[in-house]
Amino acid sequence: MPAIPLVKTVLLDTELPTDGHKPLRFWCDDGRFYFCKPLGRHRPEALFYELVCAALLEALELRVPPSAFVQIQTGSFEKKHFLKNKTEISIGFQEIAPAETVSQHISYIKNLNGNFRRPHSLLKIALFDLWVNNTNRTQSNYNLLVEETEFGKDWVAINHESCFGGTNGFLDLETPVSPTNKLISSAYFTQYKRQLRKAEACNVIEHFFSFDTKLIENEVNAIFEALPESWQIAADLPKNILDLLLCQERNESIKTLMLQTLS
Repeated sequence: MPAIPLVKTVLLDTELPTDGHKPLRFWCDDGRFYFCKPLGRHRPEALFYELVCAALLEALELRVPPSAFVQIQTGSFEKKHFLKNKTEISIGFQEIAPAETVSQHISYIKNLNGNFRRPHSLLKIALFDLWVNNTNRTQSNYNLLVEETEFGKDWVAINHESCFGGTNGFLDLETPVSPTNKLISSAYFTQYKRQLRKAEACNVIEHFFSFDTKLIENEVNAIFEALPESWQIAADLPKNILDLLLCQERNESIKTLMLQTLS
């Protein structure tokens, strides 16, 4: 992946109300809006997970907002938005517009193969969520955008700090792959899979893990090397992530589960 850029905040536009941590929408010095996740509100490990997942999604040719390290500048926000560790480097993701948030109220997929330029992207995102154990893309909060492009609609995956075990500690490699609290168990995915062409979908599943393992290793290690030293992330965390991602037995279980879900 290209080097992660560093941007500086100019002005806080809004603090978004969500059911979790409230992202901060900052106008930054590169002339773009970023949704920022500052240290103090988010653990360094969670921010590392965010960056790793963004890189993996890009490697899988799935849409994800471009990421950046963000230096939150004193004077770019009001005192009421008190930010701990505000001088530390945090992360942010560029705003995607125009885009619509997938929610419980806006979740109908009309004419999948006609309206979406890459109909299998959501299937790949569901596989990805099993792969990284993302428990934060559920029916209560899909953490998905539908972006409007000149070539048709496309899904954009956001918010991945709950992957790899999240705040509960790193996921044990022996933990069975489970559809619980995952996208594949949601109403949105249920009505999506009804519109899939089964033979094509099965082919996507069979080839999902046909990636260059060296590429995955390089992505994870490069991001770790780029992290600010002040984050003080354990040196063995990249290895733990790679052991999970490259476990062939576990990946075969993911393929089997998804094929069963489509049957």
